[in-house]
Amino acid sequence: MQINHKEPQVNSRFVTNINNTNYTNNLTTTNNTNYNVCVTNPNEEIAITPAGADGLASLSRPLGSPGVPRRGVLVAPADDPPEILPQGWRGLKIDIFNNADRNSEKKSLKVKLGIIKQDGTTQSLIALMNSKVSQLWRSVPDEDRCDPHWITVRNVQERFESLNIDFRASKCCLPNKGGSFTMVLFLLEDENDWAVSIIRKGQQFSYVIEKDSKVTQAQRAGNIVATKFIGKENKRLIDPEEYGI
Repeated sequence: MQINHKEPQVNSRFVTNINNTNYTNNLTTTNNTNYNVCVTNPNEEIAITPAGADGLASLSRPLGSPGVPRRGVLVAPADDPPEILPQGWRGLKIDIFNNADRNSEKKSLKVKLGIIKQDGTTQSLIALMNSKVSQLWRSVPDEDRCDPHWITVRNVQERFESLNIDFRASKCCLPNKGGSFTMVLFLLEDENDWAVSIIRKGQQFSYVIEKDSKVTQAQRAGNIVATKFIGKENKRLIDPEEYGI
């Protein structure tokens, strides 16, 4: 996917897994990377965490190359890593809503996550994507900001900012203004796609949703502009009349 831009462009990628974590038969392996975080005293020992900045090497650009456009650019889908789910999730439905006035050029975005657990039960979470990014850190205690999860969140945020990539970010919460979770959602947009990155327990899971994905009339009436399901869907019950019985 290429975006028209007056300045020279380089192909980049909506961020994939920051932890370089691979799941194989529920076995998790993580590549450790050293980097500087939460250093308050230059004489103190540098902190080490698996969520290293170099985990985002796919977004780096050669020295002297032109700047990255303000919106992300996706490489060919064949080059993207497979979309995987966090452990314990059997399925995930992502719905992106634009609740702004239909005649307005502004957007009022919300992302709803419909999580299917391994036992088949479900849990809905929402992320309101219209606040300043600084609000993301509201209510996060200072002592928690140096743990692997929040270090990962900060790395993703700073990486986007350093590359001048437009993004929105929010903590996930329960529907109907329920309590907030530590799980964080990043949302990016370009001409053809949305990209959703979920940061859960210090690991990043990214999903791309094409803007021309099938959205029903009923969904559009409910302000859904894009939707995607990841995982194994249950087979629907069959109406006997379809088989003439």
